[in-house]
Amino acid sequence: MPRVYKRDPNAKWYSPVSRDIIDKAKEAVHKGLSIRSASKQFAIPYTVLQRHLKNANVKNRGGQTALSEDEEALLVEKLVLCAEWDYPIDSFDLRLLVKGFLDRRGKVVKKFNNNLPERDFAELFLKRCKDQLSVRMCQNIKRSRAGVTTSAVNEYFDNLENTLAGVPPENIINFDETNLQDDPGKKKVMSKRGVKYPECVMNHSKSSTSVMFAASGSGVLLPCFVVYRSNHLYASWTEGAPRGTRFNRTKSGWFDSCCFDDWIRTIVIPYLKPLEGSDDINDDDSGVSRSEPEVDVDTPDSGEDEIASDSNEECAIVNCNGQMWWVPRLLSQEQTNSRQEVSQRHLSRYEEEGDDFLNRIVTSDETWVHHYTPESKRSSMLWRKRGAAGPVKAKTRLLLERSLLLFFGTLKEFF
Repeated sequence: MPRVYKRDPNAKWYSPVSRDIIDKAKEAVHKGLSIRSASKQFAIPYTVLQRHLKNANVKNRGGQTALSEDEEALLVEKLVLCAEWDYPIDSFDLRLLVKGFLDRRGKVVKKFNNNLPERDFAELFLKRCKDQLSVRMCQNIKRSRAGVTTSAVNEYFDNLENTLAGVPPENIINFDETNLQDDPGKKKVMSKRGVKYPECVMNHSKSSTSVMFAASGSGVLLPCFVVYRSNHLYASWTEGAPRGTRFNRTKSGWFDSCCFDDWIRTIVIPYLKPLEGSDDINDDDSGVSRSEPEVDVDTPDSGEDEIASDSNEECAIVNCNGQMWWVPRLLSQEQTNSRQEVSQRHLSRYEEEGDDFLNRIVTSDETWVHHYTPESKRSSMLWRKRGAAGPVKAKTRLLLERSLLLFFGTLKEFF
């Protein structure tokens, strides 16, 4: 039989009769109505009705399916149940499921190789059951998200309503992060017809680049925060980004506590500082609401130390809590203004506190020291007599092993 059947236009036409109408006609005949009268009343050919009365198991016209109607209905029910449980089945799993079903029943289908249906069976099965099943692209979700129940969602919004009482809309920040990563793989699965986005529970973790988006309740979009997967942050990675975007890096490309703290300090606090009233920050992923009644971004108190370091390639700024972020050597206008503001605050504190403030400033610098550094040609030059042979030297190379030396010091001493 061809894959796509085309009916011969010159062939005899058989009007299709539904099974429900035939059952109603048979019931009328059993109640005393004649076969001919029942065929006229229900518009069924006389021979068709007579054949169904004599034989209860009349086969459908044309080729017969490997599974009966009851077996296919049971299979459809189980496929829909698996999709509702967030474990949908694709066409290959369907073929294996049918094979296991036939083996357990002890039923052998000759058209199947070792009772394993071919791909045509899955396609024709879906075509016959198109009113109950549809094939759509599935998106993977983690098990932690799949475990969120309706009661948990309702409890979250009840708590959120109490938390946001009296908070102005412009003081509410809703944020969420997303990962730009290689897709772990999607496949078409069978689900109940009408389901637009079927989901499949599949734990996956691939390192990627993360982007944090945030917006206030009044519709103000805060600058983005990008986290790269790298040990270093390069200036070329910050080019072409939207205005005000901040950057950081981690080994995995995912947000960690340091990156989240950096986002709070560099994006959220500068936005909330000029506003009045209490503030609230909502996380879409964790369902956590963080209230910030007061916002303070001033420099550390006089009893705390402040550290600033300088390097040949990059400048690292560290606050009193030990949190560090890297500023490229080629500073933007915004970064230059930020440095100028910090310097002015330092001058103001020096005028107020005098040398006591300078004694608490710790300057640091770092350098890479190789385990073995060969002499340069210039440093190994020797005086020799005219015509004498030069010294014999072994070929040396710079070892890859190296150590990072950090130096810290105050106005009075280094340690």
